[in-house]
Amino acid sequence: MSLDFLDSWVAWVNAATGVEFSLHGWLAFILGAIGVLVLNVGLMLLVIRSNRQGHDEVADEVGRTTGHHKVVGD
Repeated sequence: MSLDFLDSWVAWVNAATGVEFSLHGWLAFILGAIGVLVLNVGLMLLVIRSNRQGHDEVADEVGRTTGHHKVVGD
């Protein structure tokens, strides 16, 4: 199997972006970007789940009763 198309792709992307990455550099960049995207989506899903299940209200009440909660506007 010939991987010559990867060399052509790297040369094209380097010319289009104005940076000089190797194939490994581009693979690391792409995998890192995908990892950050997956992490962000996962954390936002956890925030939504926490809010819908009422965990935020429990934390607010604990903060109020222990004095570790500062409410703006109260």
